[in-house]
Amino acid sequence: MTDAYVVEAITRFEGRVKLQGFKHSLMTVTAAALCSDAPVTIDNCPDNSQMAALVAALRAIGAEAAFGDGRFTLDATTVATADLPGPVCREVHGLAYLLPALVTRLGRASLPPEGGCAIGDGPLGDRPISQYAEVLSRFGAEVAITPDRTMTVTAGTLRGCEIDLRRFCRDPIAIAGPLHSGATKMAILCAALADGPSTLRHPYPKPDVVELVAALAEMGADIRYVDARTIRAAGNGGTVLSKPLHHRLITDLIQVVTWVCAGTVAGTGPLTMSLADPERVVEALAAEFEAFELMGASVTTGPREIVVRPVERLRPFDVRATSYGVFSDSQPLLTLMATKADGVSRIRDQVWNGRFSHVAGLTALGCEVDVVGDTALVRGPRPPSRADVVVSARDLRAAATLLIAGLCAPGRTTVHGVGHLARGYVDLVGDLRSLGATIHPSAPAAVAAGDAAP
Repeated sequence: MTDAYVVEAITRFEGRVKLQGFKHSLMTVTAAALCSDAPVTIDNCPDNSQMAALVAALRAIGAEAAFGDGRFTLDATTVATADLPGPVCREVHGLAYLLPALVTRLGRASLPPEGGCAIGDGPLGDRPISQYAEVLSRFGAEVAITPDRTMTVTAGTLRGCEIDLRRFCRDPIAIAGPLHSGATKMAILCAALADGPSTLRHPYPKPDVVELVAALAEMGADIRYVDARTIRAAGNGGTVLSKPLHHRLITDLIQVVTWVCAGTVAGTGPLTMSLADPERVVEALAAEFEAFELMGASVTTGPREIVVRPVERLRPFDVRATSYGVFSDSQPLLTLMATKADGVSRIRDQVWNGRFSHVAGLTALGCEVDVVGDTALVRGPRPPSRADVVVSARDLRAAATLLIAGLCAPGRTTVHGVGHLARGYVDLVGDLRSLGATIHPSAPAAVAAGDAAP
């Protein structure tokens, strides 16, 4: 995929797009599938670079894995090695969740440094891995991490335990921070495979966790929600994970937010998303849909679709990215929407420090956005208004945000860093074109707004 594209001001932007399954749920449900001795089929899988890397990683350790036409099949009974391949790991984020199954099967596992967007607090944007190590240790595993961030895990047997997952929150009152999601998913997988009962309090509540628990239970694990804030597993040593699984992923929630943003700020007519589970999506995106209502966006649902219509002006709004708030992945897209609001909007990200690389690009395009601590202050209405600007995206959602912003700006906008999109969208550029956008490859420019962003 070309990494730099020229986006021309839109004259028409409307039509229909088809959405795929949620990439976050793909990783966790696959990790559950690796625990099973029965065949697993997962439908509605996204045909993106992360899917390809996941299949390659599973085949490299001996599993029988295949993907085509949205269907992913896995037979983990042939797994022969627990050393995940370095080149593939650098292409995808989330392979750490395979560790509990591999340790249970083979007694040890090794994970080289993972890839994904550089949105962490490390010097190179490295994402944290300490939460994985601590959770595995709590379940009785021995964990060693080398200076290059390779993680090696050994365990004769994982042992059940009790964990309050608020300890992995930067703010335990708001329940937020970059460790909470990963710690929860790792703890659930360990609890399902451990000997002895486990109680997990205050788990991350988003759909990728809910789907993980449901998939494990369907495969035979005695694991369930006692209430909204507590998960319990009986702990039978993984010996009961023997029932076949046929699971359909929830629609990709951040793709929904992406198209709501695009249809609201750039649309010239209705933009219709085709999906099988709109009611489930609206429930899963409760915080985002509350924000859409507060700002006055026009979003309606039908039996198998969600329709977005453009509006001239929006109302200012305040949102927070937390475990119970909007997704951090939604934050850049909501920031662009706020540039059409008549007043000051506040978008606070309590999950990732400094996930505001899109702000430099939006500012270069004429928007008025300031970052104060963990909050973007957006003064509007100041939508993209400058022509012939060059901007750069540092991560997946920043790339989507700046592409859409370029549609709204006059003249041409050159967006660098579009290669990030392959991890989270099947073909976002192609879908934008199908709705009327004019986008074509560009030679890289020497300097782009955002290159110096923190």
